Amino acid sequence: KKGFSEKMGVVTDSINTVARHYKQGTMNWPMIIYIGLAHVAAVVGLFYLSSCHRYTLLWALILWPISGMLGITAGAHRLWSHRSYKASFPLRVVLMLSNAIANQGSIWHWARDHRVHHKHSETNADPHNATRGFFFAHMGWLFVKKHKDIVESGKKLNFDDLVEDSTVMFQKKLDPWFALFMCFVFPGLVCTLWGDNFWNGTGSLGLSDTSVFFTLPGVSTPLHICMVTILMTLPCGL
Repeated sequence: KKGFSEKMGVVTDSINTVARHYKQGTMNWPMIIYIGLAHVAAVVGLFYLSSCHRYTLLWALILWPISGMLGITAGAHRLWSHRSYKASFPLRVVLMLSNAIANQGSIWHWARDHRVHHKHSETNADPHNATRGFFFAHMGWLFVKKHKDIVESGKKLNFDDLVEDSTVMFQKKLDPWFALFMCFVFPGLVCTLWGDNFWNGTGSLGLSDTSVFFTLPGVSTPLHICMVTILMTLPCGL
């Protein structure tokens, strides 16, 4: 009974939190709609995996580390947020393109918010303040408007290094259209090179990639499990 009461308490608290943000007008509706549709499409995409070309599934698996490990971890995080290493122009171009495929927002906004996070960790000026709960720190912060302290803190930090980087400013100038193209259109176009349907590429690559790296790994992980399974069971002949 205690365990059930605790679970119901979490549900009640969640409902009350959503109701509070709704009344306060702090819901980030564009993001809520976008992420919701991406996950619905990712689940629907499960039923089309068997019709995808083998190379399309392999391409999806390859893009996973390209967008996440290169575009986000090596690019937006380690290079542009923390300046952990120096990168030549060709490498920065590759990392910028990889980052666009991940579609987690522009490098400029990603690095800005991450620097604010480290500068004002676990305060109202922290974009994903952990003191507001695990769910908020993981993904809830995407669903609500930024606290005013975050906006003010972001204006006070120096981003001259990002301004001087032509790859960052190129992506920022074309945001969000360039990222949407690289995430949803580019993967599908590549798949047509080996005769697969454009929509197979867009659905299995762009939508699953967005849902994996944006918010809910649990929803779209089955797509990648299915991809591995299909690759292992399909005959070697094409």
